[in-house]
Formats: sequence, C-alpha cells, structure tokens
Amino acid sequence: MKRKRKWMIALGFLILVCGGYMAVSAGNEAAVSNHISTGIIDIELEEHQIKNGKEAKWQDNPLLLPGADVSKIPRIHNRGSDCYVRASIGFRDLAVDLERHIYGLGGSWVKKSDGYYYYTDILKTGESTDLFKGIQIPANFPQEAEGSAFHLDISVDAIQSQNFTPDFSSGMPWGQVEILKCEKQGPYQITSYTPGTGRIFQVEYRGESDSLFINEEDFFENFPVLMPGDVYSDSAELRNNSEKEMELYFRSEVSEKQELTEEVELFITVETDGNEKMLYKGPLKAESLSENRLLAKIPKSGQGKLSFTVTVPKELDNRYSAEEGQVKWIFTTNPKDSGLPSVRTGDFQRIGIFLAAAGVSLGLIVIIMKRKKSNETNHRYSH
Repeated sequence: MKRKRKWMIALGFLILVCGGYMAVSAGNEAAVSNHISTGIIDIELEEHQIKNGKEAKWQDNPLLLPGADVSKIPRIHNRGSDCYVRASIGFRDLAVDLERHIYGLGGSWVKKSDGYYYYTDILKTGESTDLFKGIQIPANFPQEAEGSAFHLDISVDAIQSQNFTPDFSSGMPWGQVEILKCEKQGPYQITSYTPGTGRIFQVEYRGESDSLFINEEDFFENFPVLMPGDVYSDSAELRNNSEKEMELYFRSEVSEKQELTEEVELFITVETDGNEKMLYKGPLKAESLSENRLLAKIPKSGQGKLSFTVTVPKELDNRYSAEEGQVKWIFTTNPKDSGLPSVRTGDFQRIGIFLAAAGVSLGLIVIIMKRKKSNETNHRYSH
C-alpha cells in the first residue's frame, strides 16, 4: 500500500511539473491578428424645398402656373467612402423643355455631351451637395400644356475617388464604366480614407526568458480602409536579443470562411544580413502557410525585417463592400514537428493550468485517502 501512495504522489508531482513547463514554453510562440476592411460607395438622394422662408421636405404635385418659381432642391448625401457623383435629369409627359429653366446649379456641376451632370469635386464621407435650387416655369408656358401632369426624374450615380481619375475635359468624364447597385444596407461603420498611424512593428526574441514578444496587436494597423486597386505595404522588425542564433518560424491561420481573404493578395519577403528572399505570394487566406516554415535565422544580437504588401484587385465588385477579414500570423522559435495537432499560445496556458489543477486535485485525493486509512485503522484497534 505504501508503494501505491508513493506512486500516486510521484504522478501528481509529475503532472505539476509538466503543467508548469507547458505554461512557460508558451512564451516561445506569439501571435498577431491582422484585420482588413473594405470601403463602400453609398449615396442617398433627398429632395427639399423652401416653404414660408424655411427649408422643408419636398411635397409632390404642386400646382404650377406660368411664371411660377418652383423651389426644388435635390440633395446628394455621401453615406460611404469618398467618391465622385453624377446626375441625370429628365422630364416626362411634357412637350416643353424645362431642363434649361433649372436654376441654382452649383459651380462644381458641369453638364457633358453624354447628358450627365458631373460634380467635379470629390464628395467626401459624410458630406452633401445640392444639384440645383429650383425651376422657373416660363411665363409663355403653352396653353396646351396647362392642366396636364408631368414628372421630373433625377437619378444619381457614384464611383470611388480612390484609384480613379475622371477626365473632365472629355464629353464622357467617367468613360465606359459599369454602374452597380450598392448591395449593402446599413448600419455599417464607415471610416474616411486616411493614412494609418505610422506605428513600427516588432517581433523580439529575449534569450534571458526564452520568449517571443510582439509590440502590437495588429500589423495591418497602418492600413486604411481598402478600396479596389489599392496596394499597401508595411514591415516588421525581427530582433534577436540573445547570445545565440535564433531560428524564427512562421505560419498563418484563418479561423473561418472569409471570402474577402480569398480575394485580397498578399506578398511577404524577409531580409537578414542584407539578403532578401520571398516567403509567400498569393491570397491572404494562405493554405500553404498553415504549417510552420522557417522564416529566418537571425544571428545573436542581430535583426532582420519582414516586409508585407496587400493588394486589392481592381475588379473587386460591390459584393465585397464594407467587408472585413482577419488572418492570424503566428511566430515561434520552437515549432512542434511531432505530428501532434498544433496548439496555440492560449491553449498552452489553458493546458498548463488544467494539468496543474489536476495535479493539485490528485495530491488532495492522496492526502484524503491517507487520512481515511488512518481513521479506519484507529477505529479497528479501539475495539
């Protein structure tokens, strides 16, 4: 019986040691979650009028008389990313050309030979612009048109301003573009197209603690909201603060199906000792990067550089508007090549805690059993 108790105590001690080791070894692996998001082109057309000296919502079917001044203000709101806008104006069921009697056309609006009115400025996120202010019904409005109803049709298109340059000297400033319907309906978060914060990213190995450290949570932090045709690059410093050569390994994970990560292109290079090599070129969702591969051998007290470029295809359509994607990059100095399933840093810590708790529990069971056995023995001798 003594042997059994000794074996159980030894087993509990072993579990405690293993748990502690696994918790510490987690420091050899560090991960960063990179996020990307795309912008959206989304405009809204509202109509207003001046009534009793105040602006109000437009009311249909006003009674129009020859010489009347009709207050009508078509207003375009930009609910999405920065864009260019254009508008078409057409009167239906009317023999008279009233388009030339429109007044208050803004100075940034020009009509081109393709029939569209183009706004020559960029309409920024959250901004609005008025197409015109009203219509002056001519005093010589023909009598045959009196008593009839007519309609004014206004349609508005928008196109991204990023990676697109209209030719306003041309009769077709936008060329042969295909206008697609915005498929996303709010609410969604819109971020203006602005540069990133200029953060410097680092992956550092500290020999005294045999641990990896990453100084930021997102290596794509400097990237703005991406639009079709965008190309953005950044880099991360690789530092070896130890007195031995460090082998740094790399893999990536995409936790769930994300169509955006299958469309965006990723290009990764690594540089050490003045030599640069390509690590990967392909979709951001990289199946070939799911297993650990050697990223670089960094000499003692040395450093390298990881460079990465993200490219959004020009052909990316409205299906990917206001979409988000995420890919996790995992760095390690001690890849698991045993064929066992890969364990993430957080899993190491949880396993260590679990095994440590199991060891403590087993130790308590041994103590309880020992006390119980002692009590049983004392009871037997008392009789």
